[in-house]
Amino acid sequence: MNAGENQAGKKRKNEELRVGGKKQKYRRYITKSGELRKASFHYVDDRIIIAAMKKLWNIPEPKPFKSNIYGLKEDSWQALALASYYLYGLPTT
Repeated sequence: MNAGENQAGKKRKNEELRVGGKKQKYRRYITKSGELRKASFHYVDDRIIIAAMKKLWNIPEPKPFKSNIYGLKEDSWQALALASYYLYGLPTT
């Protein structure tokens, strides 16, 4: 994908967000200026972290209103992500 296609994709996505006065689907990703947030290490949606860690560590989905089998809470998912980055990000020798 080149830069032109990427810009067109962003523009289309922004137009989808502003369609006909409906509730904006991705409102939490829009900045005060109305643009989509750019990917950065400063802003990461917690749901993305949780989904990635569940897939990486094969953690099963808990039943509704139950905690997972390891008892992970909100901040512990981020700590697990940081530890996973450290473990899997180290160069192998």
